[in-house]
Parts: sequence; C-alpha cells; structure tokens
Amino acid sequence: MPFALGTAEELGVPAIAYRTVSACAILAYLSVPKLIELGELPFPEGADLDEPIRGVPGMESFLRRRDLPVQCRFLTDTHQDPLLEKAVAATMQSRKARAFILNTTASLERASLTHLAREMRDVFAIGPLHAMSPAPAAATSLWRHDDRCLAWLDGQAERSVVYISLGSLTVISHEQFTEFLHGLVAAGYPFLWVLRPDMLGTSQDAALQEAVAAAGEGRSCVVPWVPQRDVLRHRAVGCFLTHAGWNSTVEGIVEGVPMVCWPFFVDQQINSRFVGAVWKNGLDMKDVCERDGVEGTVRVAMESAELRRTARALAEQVERDVADGGSSALEFKRLVSFIRELSSTSAAENDLQNKEWTDLKVAQTNLIHLPSSTLCYLHVKHHHLPPPSLQKGRKLRRRQRQQGRKRRKLFQCYMIVQQWVLEARPFRIKALPHILEVKESFHFRA
Repeated sequence: MPFALGTAEELGVPAIAYRTVSACAILAYLSVPKLIELGELPFPEGADLDEPIRGVPGMESFLRRRDLPVQCRFLTDTHQDPLLEKAVAATMQSRKARAFILNTTASLERASLTHLAREMRDVFAIGPLHAMSPAPAAATSLWRHDDRCLAWLDGQAERSVVYISLGSLTVISHEQFTEFLHGLVAAGYPFLWVLRPDMLGTSQDAALQEAVAAAGEGRSCVVPWVPQRDVLRHRAVGCFLTHAGWNSTVEGIVEGVPMVCWPFFVDQQINSRFVGAVWKNGLDMKDVCERDGVEGTVRVAMESAELRRTARALAEQVERDVADGGSSALEFKRLVSFIRELSSTSAAENDLQNKEWTDLKVAQTNLIHLPSSTLCYLHVKHHHLPPPSLQKGRKLRRRQRQQGRKRRKLFQCYMIVQQWVLEARPFRIKALPHILEVKESFHFRA
C-alpha cells in the first residue's frame, strides 16, 4: 500500500515500510529508470534474452534480460507497461519510509542489501521470519489444507518425491499442464502436485484424472493445497518445483530442499536466477515448458549430490542467521530499538505541538468561509533550531539517513475553526512557539 506512506507523511506520523519480496527484486525495480537511461530497456525487437544486463548494481556478472521482471519484456519505445509502472512507483515510494524491512538475511543478499542501504533511510534484514519462531505456522491461506498428502508422503521412500507448487496466483494453460505432466512422468519419480481449483479453469477435473492415470497407481498425489512447511521438511521430498515466489523460495532454503524454479511474474524471475546462479541450491528453468526440458531438469535436481550439499549448507547458514547472535536476530533487536527511539522522539514532538495555544491574526483574503468544527490542515515552517529536547532525535535521524539534511522540518498542525470568520479578527489555533512564518495557502477538507 504505497499510499500509506504519503498519508503518514501528510499526518506527520513516522512510517516504516515492509515489503514481502526479495532485496534483489527491490533493487531491480529501483534500477528500471537507470536501465532506460542506459538504453538497456526497452529490449530491441527479437532481442536475445540471454544478453547480460549491466545496469543493476551488484548483479553485473550474472543478470540477463530474461531475469528482469517479465513486464520489462513488454516495454517498447511507444508503450509503457502499466503493471511495471505501478511496481516501480510503489518501490520508489518506499524511500519515504523512516525504515525499510525485508524478510531476508545478509548471508543470502548481502550485496543487494548494501546497495539498498544507499537508497533507503535504513534497511533491516530480519528474515526468514517463519524460521525465527518455533511456533507452528498460522493458517493464512484462503485455501484449505489437504492433510491427506502427509499420509501419502509417509508411504514414500526417502528423498523420492517431487513436490510441485506454483503458488496461490499462477494460472497455467492446459497445454502447459500436459507438457509438465508428461515431463514429470518421464522423469520416473512419484510426485505431489498442488493443483488449485482455479489453476486450470474448466478442464480441472479432466486434468486431475489425466495426472493420476499417467503417473500410475500410488505414484502421484494431486491436492488443492498443502501445509507447505510440513511438506518441505518431510523426509520423502527430494526436490521442490516452484514458481520462485519469495515466500516459497525462503521456505525451500530453510528446509534445505533442492529447487527447480519455473517463474511467472513480479520478483520470481530474479529469484530463480539467484537460486540457479548465485546460491546454486537449485536449477533455473524459466521460459522452458517442453516435456523433455522438464524431465531432464527434474532428474538432475533429484539425483545431484552437489545440489543437495549446497542446499543443506545454505539451510545451515540461514539457521545460524536466525539463532541468537546471528545477523537476522541482531537486526531484529536493532529494529525494536529503532521503533522505541522513533516512538519516543515522535511523542516528544507531539507534546511540544500541544504545549500552548497561540493567537494569530490572518487577513480576510486568506480565509475561506467554513462552518464550525471543520477539520483542516495548516502548513507551517520554521527556520530556527528545534528546542534542546528534540536535538538528540534530529541528530539520530540525520545519521540514519546517511546524508546531510537542512535543519528544516515542515510541521502539519491540525486546527478546529471555532466560528465563521467574516472579517479579519484573531482566532485560536494550535501552533509552535518558535514558528516564524505561516504559509498563505490554506488547504481545507471537510
């Protein structure tokens, strides 16, 4: 909700932003204007999607055109993709926040976090959040879990099952489903497939029957939704075929399961590239849907001892990050301290604003006739240093922003108009004792 930051700024309330995508995806969206300026966007007609991209900081050595958000492919010199525009605008809006929280960890995205720290006032990497608490996961999905899949997994051999889930929003065609199904069957492993009721449309029932018949008796389990964390940590699961949404990606990392990524939109393209080329705990299968490609990729993921070792090592590192003294645990403590200091500073400012009433004379030409009890905004500014009680908080915020800022703050005070103003005469509003100048423009709202 990017509008929330603007509302908080308007009200003078401190705001902290939390984004549920990866740090590398945030950095990619922030880099879109630069990519356009450098001529790397839009792509030329018929462009090679494996061509390197140099304009996203920290990713110059491995990022390709096909790894950018898929909406970048729809840009032309005469057409701006509306979804991309909204995503970029929302990401840019996050710069207004006092702090920026991400569900990630420094061991996974250190370089991206370093570059993001130059764009935001302060960045907190406090994830993976679900791994920080031993409590069972709360049921937050709109779909009901089908726990029968766990009993089915209990009857399978260790690391023998391919688990397929493409998230809560992905929709695939029947042709894509058929190619995937034939690839899975040809790979020769039992599979657990999450097939939501709205994933294929009218052909859903026929698709279910087709999957069960193609796999053979007892070698497939197709359900509408599963308790994913329980499935991923089950001994029978050998690899995770995923859309590479960030929540699924970090859940797969935490459980140390090798991944096969088939991304669709938003942050999924760049997440899958990190899985395959940076963390190397899985394989990137983007833009591939032929049955032979699916078969070969699944076999490598299921049979590669190197992938299993890398995935296990990454899981152990993330486990250290969320443990006491780890990077994410320390960042979480720093966030708590930051919020406490921010709250106390804001409380001091509010106390000062409420300290006294000041009579002001305003010329009749600056007034709009209003009934009593109409809420409106009065914009004021000052040029003096704040009182001593606020100086410490000011210095703290200036350090956090990592850049010199003028000691000037726009205060937005609320006032209640007590009566109709028909002629120039004094009336009472809340104000600050050190205000020197009042803007002549009044912005009223009923």
